[in-house]
Amino acid sequence: MESLHPDSFTVCDETPVTALEPIMPHCAVMLVLDTSHSMYKGTALADLHRSLGAFVGAIGANAFRGAAVDVAAVGMGDNLRVLDDFHPFASSRLGSMRIRPKGDSPLGGALRLALGCLDRQEAAYRAAGVASVTPHLVVLSDGVSTDSCSAEVAEVRRRVASGALCAHAIALGPNADRAALAEFAGANVLDPFGGDMSGAFAAAGRDLTRRYERATAAAFSSSASESADVGDYFRDHVFYVDGSNMLWWDSRNGLQLDVVLSFARELKARGADYRVFFDASAPHKLREKGRPGDERRYDEILRQRPDRFVQVPAGTEADAFILMNADGNARSVVVSQDLFRDRAEVYPWVRNPSRHLTGMALDGALLFPAIGLRVPYGA
Repeated sequence: MESLHPDSFTVCDETPVTALEPIMPHCAVMLVLDTSHSMYKGTALADLHRSLGAFVGAIGANAFRGAAVDVAAVGMGDNLRVLDDFHPFASSRLGSMRIRPKGDSPLGGALRLALGCLDRQEAAYRAAGVASVTPHLVVLSDGVSTDSCSAEVAEVRRRVASGALCAHAIALGPNADRAALAEFAGANVLDPFGGDMSGAFAAAGRDLTRRYERATAAAFSSSASESADVGDYFRDHVFYVDGSNMLWWDSRNGLQLDVVLSFARELKARGADYRVFFDASAPHKLREKGRPGDERRYDEILRQRPDRFVQVPAGTEADAFILMNADGNARSVVVSQDLFRDRAEVYPWVRNPSRHLTGMALDGALLFPAIGLRVPYGA
């Protein structure tokens, strides 16, 4: 079987790589879509359009807040090309784009192009100093290729076996060659139930978010074990916590005041100087989407510790108070998942990683990769 050199895959150069933020570990996801003339049969094309929206939607519904999943797509047909280059899933155009099928199904060429794009994206992560986890490949195909694809299938299989790639296949049509798809996707071949292609795409989206979450947690654990003691870090800085933002860090389970209070307890235990700021709408949101008793507890902490917990006046935003208070103090650190892009011109220091600490909520713990800190949260 032909051996493929990695350099032979660096063939994706249609558009520049989207600017990357070194906040969360990124995950590159590449879709390979059958866009041949066969997609005009029955409702296949309409199903594909609906399915792409279901795929992106499933990532949004299941990913943790702050998840950095970058999605792109390659189409195979007469015009073998990148349908959409890498974008964060929240701004992906896949759910709204219109595909015009044409030509045959060169699976080999499509896989070759897709792997080249993944290599390019991984190189972009490294160049930007951005951590990344195992990329994903999702292939929609009937398993029948109009070109030779043995070398490309072997390369996908090699990467999967080495842990450098996770592959899924969605069987297209009732006569799909599932054995051929299993050659590179293994057990990850999804059969659209009752012809429901969107259901299969949504299942793939849910699975990749679970894998991404586990990989992110594992990557954090690895970096945390090598991190230095952070005691001096907390004593040497003043922390301005975006409480309204942190309420949403475990958004899959609704608003959680415990997330904020657990971090505040950690700061206190480490001898840190800190302030937590909330928008004026915080009590209303806790009443609507928080846990029972959270609104009462919120009122109590504002009343008991006004030196630490601040609700900003109505008609203003906590962001403005946080940045205004942190401005001019080289020891200040803002804690938020917000990148404050709309305020960076006024406060350019927010782009400095040493002045902006962010994290994520996973499996009952707050993780802060930049400093190797894990904080359990609970009542």
